[in-house]
Amino acid sequence: MDAEFLHNVSFAHLFSGGAGTGMRWPYRVPHILSTGMLEALQRVSKFIAAVDWQGFVPDHISGDLGTEEGILACAIGDGRRMMAWLVRKAEARKGEEREKLTIEGLEPGEYEVKYWDPWRSCWLQEERLTWTEGVTIQTPAFEKDLIIVMTLRTEEEQR
Repeated sequence: MDAEFLHNVSFAHLFSGGAGTGMRWPYRVPHILSTGMLEALQRVSKFIAAVDWQGFVPDHISGDLGTEEGILACAIGDGRRMMAWLVRKAEARKGEEREKLTIEGLEPGEYEVKYWDPWRSCWLQEERLTWTEGVTIQTPAFEKDLIIVMTLRTEEEQR
């Protein structure tokens, strides 16, 4: 329970624009983090290492996301890049399912869209998407949570 709680607190903190991870006080004697809690922090570290943060100056944009019922979304973005953490509420979990997501406020253009599994610490899928206001993204199937990273491709990259 502590490990999943720390997983959620850490990713929620990151995707609300905070620096570092949220804090979880392990109420035990001796005061140490459990193996599961250390693994949760390692998963956050692996995601941070897997993403190019150069030039990314995000604002909190969770209000610009539209999700289906049973999904909570927390996101940061700067108009050219968006990172979202989607969390399926415990009562809505029925195994792995795909979800739909709408986003507002990004610059129109061609985006690289990557999906990260925060439990296995790996990219699940990558695709290209021509984004305009109102486009809906269909995610890969996931059970608990999923991270989406969208980056606007430059004209040079699009050739």
